[in-house]
Amino acid sequence: MTPDAAHEVAPALDSVIVREYGDSALLVTARRATDDEDWRVAHHVEKEFTRSMPRGVLGTIASYDAVLVEFDCTVTDHAAVVRAVGEALATLDSQQDEAPRTFVVPVVYGGDYGPDLADLAQALGITEDEIVRLHSEKPHLVRAVLSPAGAPMSDVTLPAQVGRRASPRVSVPAGTVAVAGRQATVYATSSPGGWQLIGRTPLTLFDIAADPPVRYRAGDLLRYVPIPAEDFPRLVGHGIEQADD
Repeated sequence: MTPDAAHEVAPALDSVIVREYGDSALLVTARRATDDEDWRVAHHVEKEFTRSMPRGVLGTIASYDAVLVEFDCTVTDHAAVVRAVGEALATLDSQQDEAPRTFVVPVVYGGDYGPDLADLAQALGITEDEIVRLHSEKPHLVRAVLSPAGAPMSDVTLPAQVGRRASPRVSVPAGTVAVAGRQATVYATSSPGGWQLIGRTPLTLFDIAADPPVRYRAGDLLRYVPIPAEDFPRLVGHGIEQADD
């Protein structure tokens, strides 16, 4: 069953729509008053399932306003998982959100490390320094950790939405800091990409040998810190660290 053909299996559990997503998954989409409320609902369901995984559930993937729940259809079924979603939602207002952790991300902006910074500044009618200021002046809330593997998605405030490149690059180096639309991310691994590249961090964000491979999670904060290009080589290969504060 394709997403377009997915049909509603529950009317709405407290402003949430639950739909079948094939025979072994449900898509839970929040429909609250604000984007922040939708994000909180989706990630609350994910956290509750992670904390106490219902029988037969294999895992969850949360985005900005939805969470995909995958399960073993030989062990459980849609109806049982819908009930579990309702139980998770019942604790939404009674549980206090976890305090976010802050991680520091040093970035060399512009030049070879951010080849689109100059053109983006011209398109937005501001200076390169202003883009750097807007991107780094306050911590970014990690909205989701998505693809390419380990990419932290966050919001960014710029004078206008940023268009993607007309022709995506075949390969973007790991650590590249990028913006598109009103979002920001870091390519945690090398991959193709069409976002506008404004800088790069020398840190290793994704380590397949580590447990977990990515240290940050949705709800954490990333503090981007501009550094000079001469500092880049000595930080290559260092892992991302949690700030002392």
